[in-house]
Amino acid sequence: MDVPTTLQTEPPAPVEIPFLDDRRSTTQEWLSYDDDSYWVPDSLDNAPSGFICSKRALTQPLEKLGLVTPRDARRWTAIGTFNDPYWNRVKQGTAWQDVPAQTQFLLWEREAGGYGILLPMLSGDHVNTLQGDPGGVRLFAASGHVNRSEEQRVLAYSAIGADIYTLVNRSVQAIVTLSKTFRLRTQKKVPAFVDHLGWCSWDAFYSKVDERKFLSAMNSFEKGGLKPGFVILDDGWLENKGDLLCSFGPNREKFPDGIESFTRKVKEKFGIKFFGIWHTLTGYWGGVDPESALGKRFAVLKSNGTIRPWGEVAKNQWLYLVDPREAERFFTEFHEMLKASGIDLVKVDGQSALSEFSRPHCGRVSAMRAYQQAIQSSVERHFDGG
Repeated sequence: MDVPTTLQTEPPAPVEIPFLDDRRSTTQEWLSYDDDSYWVPDSLDNAPSGFICSKRALTQPLEKLGLVTPRDARRWTAIGTFNDPYWNRVKQGTAWQDVPAQTQFLLWEREAGGYGILLPMLSGDHVNTLQGDPGGVRLFAASGHVNRSEEQRVLAYSAIGADIYTLVNRSVQAIVTLSKTFRLRTQKKVPAFVDHLGWCSWDAFYSKVDERKFLSAMNSFEKGGLKPGFVILDDGWLENKGDLLCSFGPNREKFPDGIESFTRKVKEKFGIKFFGIWHTLTGYWGGVDPESALGKRFAVLKSNGTIRPWGEVAKNQWLYLVDPREAERFFTEFHEMLKASGIDLVKVDGQSALSEFSRPHCGRVSAMRAYQQAIQSSVERHFDGG
């Protein structure tokens, strides 16, 4: 079923900076910014680091914000999606106007020695990014939501330091401490399967995988004297109609005896310790078929977006997203079925495309937070974090 496009989700909680008014500063010797922004140090000891904040509320789905200029940069490295929703890319340069749009991480080498860093942050339901300008880099904020004014004013974090690794670690830790919305990798449990050699079916068979081909690959490993510790059955196993998911079950033409029987066969015959399986964050590439029995059990948001931006002509198509408020139930039911079938871990694809599905129904940060909380809690419960 479709729900109205006026859907409202809970906005992210504001990020509060203690002593905000008392700690404002107008300039830094190594960084300048225009009158649209102000600076708040992240510590009381005047360390060369802090937060760039907006003087005004964010009111539009796409906002062009202030200009930021590192004053003594020799050369820079930028990391971002660069208008591609799936993969981060890296670019280096010396001219600020060459910094690509959608930059999410900017590092520069300083003429005076050492390095500087600029990390755009989330401002409520707005995602902040950088784009090159002849005078520096411009901050942009995008939410995809037309009905929300955002009072959250923190736009980015910046710092300088002598050691590049210490600088990056200290900067990310500062954002963790302020936002309280994520943890560092070192603070998370490492799943057991990462200590084993693994194999994934994708590069061998792409979406043409079936039971016969998968077992043939396992036989080839056995003949070569190699036993993977874990395997992943990638895209091609689910029951789908085009880009839409029809059920939590397998394509019976490819896996006639079902996933539970197939998983047991692979583990018993080849001694595989961990069996993983693939799905996307939205169920399948285009979401859930609203006319299927599965789709009719959930509220489904209909949107028009581009999930394949490559090629000569990027095409829009209808996308169907399970309402973020029902994401927890969606993943719980899906993963309960997988766990009962002998699955030990999941590979979750297509995560960065969620904004194509959520626009214009709800803010992209709210939607992503709801989905990440739902899937991570489900994975923790069903697969011990794997």
